[in-house]
Amino acid sequence: MTSTSRVARRAVALPLAERRAGIVAAAAPLLRRHGYDVTTRQIAQAAGIAEGTVFRAFPTKQAVVDAVLADACDPSESVARIQALDRSAPLAERIRACASILADRFATMIDLIIALRMNGPAREHSHPDHLKGETRRHRHAQQQGAVLAAIAELLAPDAARLTRTPERAARLLQSLTLAGTHRMINDGDSLSADEIADILLHGIVRPDIGDPADRAIPGTPNGLSRNGQSPDRQLPNRQSPGGEPLDSHRVRAGRRPSSRQDPTAPLPDEHNLPPPAAR
Repeated sequence: MTSTSRVARRAVALPLAERRAGIVAAAAPLLRRHGYDVTTRQIAQAAGIAEGTVFRAFPTKQAVVDAVLADACDPSESVARIQALDRSAPLAERIRACASILADRFATMIDLIIALRMNGPAREHSHPDHLKGETRRHRHAQQQGAVLAAIAELLAPDAARLTRTPERAARLLQSLTLAGTHRMINDGDSLSADEIADILLHGIVRPDIGDPADRAIPGTPNGLSRNGQSPDRQLPNRQSPGGEPLDSHRVRAGRRPSSRQDPTAPLPDEHNLPPPAAR
């Protein structure tokens, strides 16, 4: 090799943070494919640098692995992408774009974790920075909170249309995207962003075919019915024998006002009813 070739292969001097970021970006796809079997020579080739430059930025290969994992688990980039989405776009479009961003992050994390746990001896280092116990849980809670807050803010302009709060809807969107992306859960049949948005907005029931057996599902927030609508919002269409609408607490308690009574009169408090012998 000539001296000219050696100079050509010499890495351009960069600040340490930039050099480390470049090595992490080059190593991530290699670790997703090969796990711990990847070599520092392969990482250096992918980064376009000499192998020695890798060790000037990181003391060991394990340090490179930890840095890649830490970068994958850091939601900052995903949060920034979600926050940059147009709030004036249609709700379905915003949900699709958000699901796509979440799926990108989940796919990277899942592939790395699976590859590193199935491949190689250093499984005890499968979490970035070797965080343990309360410290790890605290960081995870902070990261999760940042992602959910960004999603909730994205959905907030349409809060009046939602059957859940934007915060709850954000968690549903994140959970559905995670399950639809995780190849150990979906057997390789991933959900597309379009499908995730359609399921979240419309469910799996065709809106043009009603079911008379639809009723509120016990234990569901807001008394959501099987057709995905809130029973409270359907109450004006339900009438008492006297022709007056039934209010929600009467329907839920299973009590209908008698046609012989004033339908606007309040119902007795069940906790203050006289004992059976006195009725």
